[in-house]
Amino acid sequence: MKTIIKTIKELKQIVSGEYKLVEVGIREVWKLSELASSWGHKTAREWRRNKSYIILQALTLQWLARLFGGIIRAM
Repeated sequence: MKTIIKTIKELKQIVSGEYKLVEVGIREVWKLSELASSWGHKTAREWRRNKSYIILQALTLQWLARLFGGIIRAM
């Protein structure tokens, strides 16, 4: 029973971490896709449905925030 509870807790942390990345990444991807679209990029709006790209943007923001010591607000 302890193993099951521990596993459930770990899965919950993994899922909630991914959810937070997606939540932050979506905001950034929407901004970037709007900007690229306004510049004439024809498929930029499709970025909004690309989960890998969304997570990449969130991780990039997180990394930049750490790199610049909190000057940039990521998460």
